[in-house]
Amino acid sequence: MKIIISILIIFLLSASAGKACPHFTQQWVNPQGTNAGVKTISFMCLSEASSKAPKFFCKEVMACSWTEYVQIAKHTSIYESCMYQNSLRKLVIMGN
Repeated sequence: MKIIISILIIFLLSASAGKACPHFTQQWVNPQGTNAGVKTISFMCLSEASSKAPKFFCKEVMACSWTEYVQIAKHTSIYESCMYQNSLRKLVIMGN
């Protein structure tokens, strides 16, 4: 049962990142709707998130502990918060 729940959580986390679903992708854009300067801000936000909540792999491949999931979620939320604070937004592109 623990393995099934772990697989489900991993699928949901990856689906929310836009990587598990081939029908849409996400990218960060500036207020003008382009990606100019996004890469620089992304590197800055990634380093901030890594310093405040280091991202690491789970000790057991199919059975991450709750604290490991919390750490991954914390890293992601710090990164996204930084991106939003720098006036960037997510653009979702629907595919076929």
